[in-house]
Amino acid sequence: MDKKTSKHQVLESNRHFTTTLYAVLAEAPGNVFFSPISVHALLSMSYQGAQGTTAEKFASTLKVPTAAAAAQGYNIVMNRLNSVPNVTLLNNG
Repeated sequence: MDKKTSKHQVLESNRHFTTTLYAVLAEAPGNVFFSPISVHALLSMSYQGAQGTTAEKFASTLKVPTAAAAAQGYNIVMNRLNSVPNVTLLNNG
């Protein structure tokens, strides 16, 4: 798969996922604060090990056609985010 295509698939699918997730979260009263790229990236990692019906559900929910596209696209996106000057992304997990 073309790297540019996988990156665009991930970015476009994240945009769609963000809109959908916000609509669900905004149903509850009060303020909403969330990190849609974190949720989408985590689910995309889980997608890597999924098979059968579970993989189909991940593809449908994430709007990324294949686990390979998700992996390749997020590899590009995360490398880009990690290379922003004077910014450090930390994993405190």
